[in-house]
Amino acid sequence: MKKFLFSLVGLIIISVVFNSCAPEDNNSSPSPVDQKQKWIGNWTCQETAGMNPATYTIHIIDSVGTDYVLIENLYSSGFSTRTKGLINATNLTIANQALGSGGYTIDGNGTLANNTTINMNFNVNDGSSIDNVVATVTKQ
Repeated sequence: MKKFLFSLVGLIIISVVFNSCAPEDNNSSPSPVDQKQKWIGNWTCQETAGMNPATYTIHIIDSVGTDYVLIENLYSSGFSTRTKGLINATNLTIANQALGSGGYTIDGNGTLANNTTINMNFNVNDGSSIDNVVATVTKQ
């Protein structure tokens, strides 16, 4: 009987040790890189409010190895002008930064409503006035 109990205790200890060493999947949420992929592509930006609402194409490209994307041609500023945006799941944050070389600055935010629509609000300051822009951005 003593041998049986000793064997049983040994099996229980071994079971506990092996179960506690099993790898856990604590990373069930997508990585920031995966989250960015929904944002990457060619989009049509339709400004619905601001000083001179316009419709134009923007390109959102990957800033490789970061949580950022680069937005080309935001505010119809030209495809050589890149605005940096921080991606956090379905949210985009544009920290205050220069917009091109004309002395303009931009800041704002956006929300990925679904895989084909971004709702954006951004402010463009030319040094004398601020254009508060509301835009709906649709994937091409």
